[in-house]
Amino acid sequence: MSAETPEPIDPNANTLSSPAILLLGEPGAGKTFSLATTIRPGTDDRLVYLYTDPGGDESLMDALDHYKVPLRQVYFRHVAPASQGWSGLLSMADQINKFNYDSLSSMKNGVDKQSHRQIYELISVLGDFKCQRTNRSLGDASTWGNDTIFALDSLSGVNTMAKDGTVGAKPTLHKGEWGTAMALEEAFIRKVVSGIKCRRILIGHLDKVMDEVAGRMMFSVALLGNKLAPKIPLLFSDVILAKRSDEGKHLWATTDPRISLKYRNLPSSDSLDPSFAAIWNKWEARKKRVMESLIDEAKEQTKGLDMNEISVMPTTAAPTSSAPSTASPLTGANKP
Repeated sequence: MSAETPEPIDPNANTLSSPAILLLGEPGAGKTFSLATTIRPGTDDRLVYLYTDPGGDESLMDALDHYKVPLRQVYFRHVAPASQGWSGLLSMADQINKFNYDSLSSMKNGVDKQSHRQIYELISVLGDFKCQRTNRSLGDASTWGNDTIFALDSLSGVNTMAKDGTVGAKPTLHKGEWGTAMALEEAFIRKVVSGIKCRRILIGHLDKVMDEVAGRMMFSVALLGNKLAPKIPLLFSDVILAKRSDEGKHLWATTDPRISLKYRNLPSSDSLDPSFAAIWNKWEARKKRVMESLIDEAKEQTKGLDMNEISVMPTTAAPTSSAPSTASPLTGANKP
């Protein structure tokens, strides 16, 4: 009985989990700047950048210039937390002046919630990401493949949006509202990490928390409530600290006594180059090992066949933008 020709081996199949990175650090530590290193020279990698923080576009553009990364491989979208109008701010000040803490906390329906729906916009963007640079839809984030790197900058903006989506402009929250806002934020982060299959990077700032067991102050990712912060790092393959040396040099650390970090794709060190290249190389090595095992298994199943009959499907190139856009690189506004 002759062996049957096996199905072609697909190198684009998600045979391994893609890295999920939580990059933490103080403002100015080079977190956004390092995103330019996500695109490997000579590849069809594309960076999809969703930012909530003001100035994220400026920092990334500087980094792209520094590392000579073609802008055609980068896609942008900005979703900012709600900004109070003068009348809204005046109304908040008036409420704070007139009511005590208990009265403010007891407001059950929030304040001006219809103007604080940015968390819904953030979720909708990931359902159909429309780039402001190219005015092109990249589709559902959960369908992006191995050629894509998704970066969310940062979780601090998500904190504000989750809180605002729960109570609007209400100046203080009662315990139940804090719990609701935390649940919304946790559900969003879990969906991003588990629902998006491509390489993903979430950027966060640091917050001080008391380690009740050790009896000392520690740092953790800044999220809504201290109870949420310890849960989130468990979702990631790597939790990295971005920092600046005494000489002003940007560094990464995977070990620091002040914060719980983790590393699967980097060595244990407190002075690493701030680059994603080593992480991608480790991931590619794992993928290669899986591919080799698939070929070996196919050989075992097809003894007696010509090895040319074992085919490997070509890799899928990342989509690139078509004609050059006359829009401003980040905002989409037309140039004069």
